[in-house]
Amino acid sequence: KRGGWECCLPELRNALSRARGRRRMPKEKKQYLRELIGRARGGSARPASKASRMLGFSPTALYFLILENDWWLCSVLATFVYGLPILVFALISLPLNFESETEEAEIDYNGRSPSQAALAFRFAAANVITMGFGSVFPTSDWGFCLATFSQLCGIFINVFVIAAILAKFQSPKGDIVFSKQMCVFTRDAVKHLAVRLGNLRCHTLYNPSIKLMFQGLHETLEGESFVKIQELAVDVPGTVSGVYTITHKIDASSPLFGIEREDLGRVAMHFQVIFTALDPVYQAEVCARATYGSSQIEFGSRFKDMMTLSKEGRPVLDFTFFEALVSEAEAAGLQMESSEAPPRHATARICLVHGYGRASYGDTLLDAGLPRSELWPSCAFSIAVEMVLVESGEEDYETFRSDLGEKAAWLKEVNAKEETPVCRLAGAE
Repeated sequence: KRGGWECCLPELRNALSRARGRRRMPKEKKQYLRELIGRARGGSARPASKASRMLGFSPTALYFLILENDWWLCSVLATFVYGLPILVFALISLPLNFESETEEAEIDYNGRSPSQAALAFRFAAANVITMGFGSVFPTSDWGFCLATFSQLCGIFINVFVIAAILAKFQSPKGDIVFSKQMCVFTRDAVKHLAVRLGNLRCHTLYNPSIKLMFQGLHETLEGESFVKIQELAVDVPGTVSGVYTITHKIDASSPLFGIEREDLGRVAMHFQVIFTALDPVYQAEVCARATYGSSQIEFGSRFKDMMTLSKEGRPVLDFTFFEALVSEAEAAGLQMESSEAPPRHATARICLVHGYGRASYGDTLLDAGLPRSELWPSCAFSIAVEMVLVESGEEDYETFRSDLGEKAAWLKEVNAKEETPVCRLAGAE
């Protein structure tokens, strides 16, 4: 406008619009795209859709839709595939005359003959589902022609539905599950990233392939930023039967080297686990994957051992511990929580309640985001009472821990002031 060009703007817009209207895709490119689509779909060319990988509705797309989804969706689709033709043929056959083999019996039991709509529906359902005449049959040539056509449709529908059901039963289902969280823990003085993989069928899968991919923001020397995908090194077993913990050593060669707890909220990180293995039952590969974000990483914990012993002394894999995590302090046998409440009734032993504290309670402000540390004796009076017991030669006593920062619920029952030490003599209530 400052240069006096505002009068030319409408003409420029019109010229650009005309230029865009004349812009067309060359015929060679169109033909090549048609060939690509035809190659992918067995020669049937259709326009591609951005919203779905299915390029259009077809029996093939419906077939794979059934295989890839749950049984409830398959049941809904099967009901629709049967119900729509039955409804259409029932409406077409309403003007026809029918004979019913059960008419006399229905008059005896119900006091009336079936309606024309009921006869048309029975006629259509029997021809489509059973591919033959049922108890209702037409009395005209046009009716027999309609019956023959509906039986042909029933043949195609039954073949499709039965083939899809058999294929779905035969498709490999590995029942592979992944833990909801990843964890970072220390092993042999080196941090490790771990995720748990479970095979619910507990049969042996052969020749497994495990890939752990890391996606993080990367900035080049030239100032370009993009999401860089890197594969993290993991150990792959020869077979997988029940449970396997996928671990990645965070050493100097790892892209995660130097990662700390405070980095999780500051740096966006995404992980993807891809698992494939040969299932000897299906004689095919089973595939599974899982994705994780920064909020799904637990620092300072590792997965709990799932191996337990049955009453007969046999090792058992307990899947109730599949998601269970234990802190490194608990794994090392450190005291992390208050002990169980002392017995409420009189005992033959002296009971002494100690006061314990922590170096860090995990408070964001007071402890600068440090994790909760283990419990240590912090009540000098409790220690003094125990020293008196030891020096007097008293050995038959029992001690109990109470966190003074996060006091145990039972402490108020033992002492109304919730203070330590608390001592109950042998035989006293």
